[in-house]
Amino acid sequence: MFLMAGEKLSFIGKGGRQAYQVVPDEVVVRLRDGACAEDLPAKVQPRLLGRIKNDLLRLRLDLDEARGLLADCVDAVFPVLREETSGLRLAATDELTVRFRPDLPEGTRDRLLGQAGLEVVRRNRFVPEQFAVRLKNAGSTYTVFKVAEWLNGMNEVTFATPDFLAEIEKSPFA
Repeated sequence: MFLMAGEKLSFIGKGGRQAYQVVPDEVVVRLRDGACAEDLPAKVQPRLLGRIKNDLLRLRLDLDEARGLLADCVDAVFPVLREETSGLRLAATDELTVRFRPDLPEGTRDRLLGQAGLEVVRRNRFVPEQFAVRLKNAGSTYTVFKVAEWLNGMNEVTFATPDFLAEIEKSPFA
């Protein structure tokens, strides 16, 4: 399921419902391994708004346009979202943070992650029952929110939340 500009999106976490709205004409993309900003098609170069991390770029494109123009050089396209209560602008990726009950057997944890279609990216070295996980098959932000909701409904899970990139600056074009 692909998101549209202005569409509302929410997930129910352990702390209640959190609601977001898709910001029009702005996306964050994750470059493929070995790709760089200079690999973007020439017509996309002027729409580059900035680099968030080494492999994450912010662009002035709508979601469909980004998926079409950038299919050869990016792994994933993420919408920029506005949190409805605070107005904070964020980008949700295909990763989540999940904390399991401390007494949960490893096999049960692995089974739950497998059922959710997630793979472990890293384990929190300070909180051993907490993991950064990623969808195995590049999914949409919608999918990440639904997986977080599903995990939050499990007794074995303390919490699960989509990972958000820190506040995204307002576009000079907004």
